[in-house]
Amino acid sequence: MLTTVPIRSFARNPFRAIDEVMNLVARDFANGSCCAVNAPAALAVDIREREKEYLVEASVPGFRKDEVDVQMHEGVLSISANRQESNETIDEGWIRRERSTTNLSRQVRLPEGVTSDGIRADLSDGVLTVRIPKPAQLQPRKISIG
Repeated sequence: MLTTVPIRSFARNPFRAIDEVMNLVARDFANGSCCAVNAPAALAVDIREREKEYLVEASVPGFRKDEVDVQMHEGVLSISANRQESNETIDEGWIRRERSTTNLSRQVRLPEGVTSDGIRADLSDGVLTVRIPKPAQLQPRKISIG
């Protein structure tokens, strides 16, 4: 929980109040209360609109297909990538075991009327490409001049 400093501290001695705030920030940072621990990092995405589809590209370097999840629910495209690694080394009596977890995720609200029908996803060279067809009502229509 973050700590607050009363405003009246600023009125009495602004420099002392600033020093108090800096100490509180340092303490909160040190004990981890200033940020979410183990929260997924934001996944970098590029979104393009083409004539007949939306194209979403996400950078997921080093992830395998089975570590990436793509879902669509109520007009929101959700992409997540999760990887757990373990490395154990035994050398001349020393034993070292390290574990790491990488979680990336991103949600993108799609335009009204887009459905999950026909969505395709491919993973190649660390880039996830999701192709989302536009509904007929959102596609451009040629109007003839009479």
